[in-house]
This record gives sequence, structure tokens and C-alpha cells, in this order.
Amino acid sequence: MTLVPLVEDDLPFVRDVYNYFTAHTMVVYYFDPIDVEEVRTFLPVGDPHYHSFIIRTDAGERAGFCFYHPWNTRPAYRISVEITVYLAPGFEGRGLGPQAMDALEEDIRRNGYRNIVAIIDGGNAASAHMVEKCGYRRCGVIRNVAQKNGQLLSSLIYQKELVP
Repeated sequence: MTLVPLVEDDLPFVRDVYNYFTAHTMVVYYFDPIDVEEVRTFLPVGDPHYHSFIIRTDAGERAGFCFYHPWNTRPAYRISVEITVYLAPGFEGRGLGPQAMDALEEDIRRNGYRNIVAIIDGGNAASAHMVEKCGYRRCGVIRNVAQKNGQLLSSLIYQKELVP
């Protein structure tokens, strides 16, 4: 598995993966498919401080994407980032998620951040297990914070402190 910097030409792939999870799961809090312009609003491409990557298998297949962005835009939070990792359908269960998280963490460390935050849907046991396996500590639950398809959804908050 390797992480390859994400470029503009990758945005339709990101949109398609995101839209799959929007349509088939509760883990994405959109109701309708999004377009590439919407992807640009949350995914950093070419940003000098926050990075996005395509997750590639050893065979070169695009298996997913991951990125980090500001945890909060207020200046005092500049030491913290939020991560996102998505595997394309059919690539789960191969260990690619934890490998991508480890590689993403290396990039985050190189860029001097101190905290990594992950927000996970409360019903997404696989992702919760993955972040715990990668050393994240659950530090909170925001109960019934969203609603999709008539179902109330909770968000789990995980944190990993990076010790210099």
C-alpha cells in the first residue's frame, strides 16, 4: 500500500466513493449525491499545510482516499488536525485502512501537528475498531447529533496525541 498525493484528476474518484457511502450507508451525513465542486469544499488538494492522498494497492489500484484538514479554523487549534479515510467498495478487510492511517500519521508528524482527531458515525463499528487498533482513544460521544433517513445518528470522537 502506498499513499500518492491526490490531484484534481482524482476528484471524480473521490466523489464516486463518497457517493457510494452516501447512498448505501449511514456513515456519510449527506442525503443526496455530491458533485466534484462539493468535494473541493472539504478535501485539500495542493494545500501546503493539509494533505490528501489516493490509497493505492501494491498492484497500483486506487483503493480509496484519505486526507487531513484543520480540526477547527480558530488559530489556537492550529496544532490539531482531523483525519478522514475511505476505502472504495471491495477493498475493505485487507488491512489497507490501518496501513493508510499509519502512513497519514507519518505525514502529519512531519508537518508538526500535535493532535489527530477522528469523528466516526456511532454505528460504524469497523471504523471505530480500526482507529482504536491504530492507537486512538475515544474521548467523547455526541448523541443523536444528526438524522438521516429518519434515524438519529451519534458521532464518536477519537483522539491521538502525537508525542514529539
